[in-house]
Amino acid sequence: MTSNISFFSMVKNDLKRRIWAMALLFLGLFAALPLAGMMYTESLQNQLANRMLSWEKMIAELAEFVGPVNYGMFAVVVGASVLAAFTGFSFLQSSRKLDLFHSIPVTRKRLFFVQYVSGILVFVIPYALSLVLLLVVCIVKTVCTAAVLVSLVIGAAMHVLYFLLLYHLALIAILLTGRILVSFLGLGVFYGYAFLVWQVALGYFQEFFQTFYPGNQELAGKITQMFSPAFLYLSHIQAFEGKGLQSAAVFGEHWKSLLVLLAEILLFLAVSFWLSQKRRSEAAGHSMAFERCKPVVKVLLLTALSGAGGLIFSSLSEGRKTAWMVFGILFCALVFHCVIEVIYSYEF
Repeated sequence: MTSNISFFSMVKNDLKRRIWAMALLFLGLFAALPLAGMMYTESLQNQLANRMLSWEKMIAELAEFVGPVNYGMFAVVVGASVLAAFTGFSFLQSSRKLDLFHSIPVTRKRLFFVQYVSGILVFVIPYALSLVLLLVVCIVKTVCTAAVLVSLVIGAAMHVLYFLLLYHLALIAILLTGRILVSFLGLGVFYGYAFLVWQVALGYFQEFFQTFYPGNQELAGKITQMFSPAFLYLSHIQAFEGKGLQSAAVFGEHWKSLLVLLAEILLFLAVSFWLSQKRRSEAAGHSMAFERCKPVVKVLLLTALSGAGGLIFSSLSEGRKTAWMVFGILFCALVFHCVIEVIYSYEF
C-alpha cells in the first residue's frame, strides 16, 4: 500500500527539514556573489576614476567575475554538492533512520527522487536569490551591460551543471558505503584517484625512461580530467580566464567538454538510481554496501598507493634507488592493505 501524498508535497516537506542547509548555502553564495561583486565593482570603478583602466577593461574584468571565472563559486559548488547529498541521503548510513524512512508507504523509486529533487533545490533556490542580488548590484552600479548579462547567464549554467555532476558523484559515494566517514573517504577517492594514478605513472616514466619528455601532456591531461570531475571543472573555468567579453564564444568552442559533462551527469545519475534500487537495507552500518566491490576497490587503491610509496622511498634514498623503490612498494602495499581491511571489517 502506497501513500497518496503528492510528490511535490513530499519535496516541500523535505525542504523544510533541510532549511538550515539552504540558509548556510545562501550565506556562502551571498559572500561569493553579491557581496564580493559589490566590493569588486567599487574597486574597478575607483580604478576607472583614477584612469588606471578603461571602461572596456572594467566591463571585461567584471564580466569575467560574474561568469564562470569565480573560484569562490567553485568552492561553494563543491561544498554545496556534498552538503546536498549528505543531508538528503545520510539516512542510508543509519539503521534506525533507514527503518523510519522505509516505514513511509512510498516506493524506493519515489523516495529516491524526492530526496534527489529536494537536494537540487537546496542549492538552486539560494543560488537564484544570490544571482538576483548580484544583478541588482550591477544595475545600481550602472555596469549591467549586455556582455555582463551574457557572462552571468553562462556562468550560472556552467555552475549548475557542475553542481549536478558533483552531486551525482557524492550520491554514488553514499550509496556504495554504509558509514558516513567511509562515504567521505570514497568521495575523496573519486575526486583524486585519476590524478594520483597519472602522477604515479609520470613518476615511473621519468624514473625508468631516459628519453621520456613530459612537456606535452595534453592527452593525459584530458583523460585525467574526464575521470576526475573536480579537475574537469577547474579546467573548464580556466578556459574562460582573460576572456570575459567572449564568454559565449568560449562556451561554444568547448562543446566537446560540454558533451562529456552532460554524458557524465546522465551516467552518474543512472548509476546512483540503480544503486539505490539494488542497495540492501542491511548495508547500513557496514563500511561497504556491496560485498563484490570490496576486492575491486582494494586492488585499485593498493595499485596507486603502493606505486606512490615506491616513488617516495626512491626519492628519499641516495643510493640503490631501485631496491628502495621495491621496498617502498611492498611496505606501502602491506600497510595500506591492513588499513583497508580495518576500514572494511571494523565498526567505527
